[in-house]
Amino acid sequence: MLEAAASDVGVRERVVRALGGAGMIAVRNVPGLEYLRSVLLPQARTLALMPDLDRKSVLKENLLGSDVPLKRKDRLVSSFVTQLPVSRSETDQTPDQLVLKTGELFRHLGYRLIDVGVRVARVCDTALPGLQLEKTILGSQTAKGRLIHYHSECERLPRPDPAQRELSGSEFWQQWHYDYGVLTVLTAPVYINASGSVGQSHSSLVAMDSWTGSVTAVNIPDGSVLVQVGEAAQIFSGGKLRATAHCVVKPQLDPEASRETFVVFLQPAWDKALSCQVALEDGDETGSGDNRISVIPPLETRWKKGCTFAEFSKQTTGQYYGSKGIQSNKTRAV
Repeated sequence: MLEAAASDVGVRERVVRALGGAGMIAVRNVPGLEYLRSVLLPQARTLALMPDLDRKSVLKENLLGSDVPLKRKDRLVSSFVTQLPVSRSETDQTPDQLVLKTGELFRHLGYRLIDVGVRVARVCDTALPGLQLEKTILGSQTAKGRLIHYHSECERLPRPDPAQRELSGSEFWQQWHYDYGVLTVLTAPVYINASGSVGQSHSSLVAMDSWTGSVTAVNIPDGSVLVQVGEAAQIFSGGKLRATAHCVVKPQLDPEASRETFVVFLQPAWDKALSCQVALEDGDETGSGDNRISVIPPLETRWKKGCTFAEFSKQTTGQYYGSKGIQSNKTRAV
């Protein structure tokens, strides 16, 4: 599809229409995707459940870190991260079924997702004159890769009281939010049951249509990756591309299932100014509408015309998570 978009105006229009409506598209036929996904994603659970010292050693060996407090036994999420170069040699893109180490699998899958994101950005740039998403992504030099394990109820200590889950808002693995970079590229998740076997799929990713307010479970087709618009791309495009509010909910009928996924965040350089790059008719530079979810701080309170991405990031994370670094679970969609 992305290759066809280079010469087919109709395909370009469909891509941009989807990214300006639902704010996401699925891309299939990614080389090496299913092998890398099937081998890497279960390792998120293995890493998350390791003793602290063993995990620290494995992460160091594989040049990985974490952006969550892994010593907290009651954590909802374990996340393993590194920065990936957005420009790399062709050899990095060659599928290699002999790659076994976690860090190598992580990087090979990350490069493929980066490539998809850059191609989608190129399509958007061609369809919307003046837009420079590809240049913006490449100008950042790196993208954040994130291997994520969402903990099942049986893995957390102390064990949560089922009677208190809905009251406390703990039906969420991740609360409602917008991604705030340019594009987010993610694999279909894997669910693992308490015995360590790959279990049935669940519709845990939930998104809200920015135009209608309708809420829909998002299922990523087999053999595909999902590309989501971030708020920076919404600003650059003057709202012609739309970030979509989304959350990750726990499978209510299978509380012993964990969720594994892999994500790449494509972002501007920290010193990149966030301003509209395309011609507008109505003067709206963000395309932001009414904020339908009260837990999400409005874009206008986090973004000021011409602020840098670093300033926008600081405002966004501060308003989402506050000084404790934890997003409240108590607020609901309104």
